[in-house]
Amino acid sequence: MSAHVEGILDHAADIQRAAELDAQRIRHDALDSATRMLARVEAVELELQDALETVTAGKQALIEGLNQERARMQQAPATVTPLSVAS
Repeated sequence: MSAHVEGILDHAADIQRAAELDAQRIRHDALDSATRMLARVEAVELELQDALETVTAGKQALIEGLNQERARMQQAPATVTPLSVAS
């Protein structure tokens, strides 16, 4: 094999090694990005769970208040206070 062909093959091997290193770096960067994104998603998930718990507690308090008011209205007869007109 001539020195010229051998030089071309060496150059091609260098290019292939560089491409493999670039691909490895890109995969590593993608994995790091995905890991950071997962951490952000998990943080948002926790915030949403907290918000849902707050909404659920508020809903339960509202239901209890409404039920108490309905019970109070059923127990007490409706009374109307007549208006007095000043003359």
